[in-house]
Amino acid sequence: MMLGKSILISIIDLFHINPYTRISTSDFKSINSLRKFTAQRVYNEVDRFRMIDKDINRKMKVVVKLI
Repeated sequence: MMLGKSILISIIDLFHINPYTRISTSDFKSINSLRKFTAQRVYNEVDRFRMIDKDINRKMKVVVKLI
């Protein structure tokens, strides 16, 4: 039950409709900086994923463009 609640809170944060968001008081200050941090962290871990998926570089470029 807590997982579902956490996912729902994250979704309404993404759409900027959460009246009780905690993102603005976090170290990130905005959803965009949180997205950039997450993308950079995943990008830095790309070597770990390359062993699983040989096409990871193309997929990462698509993700970075979306951000």
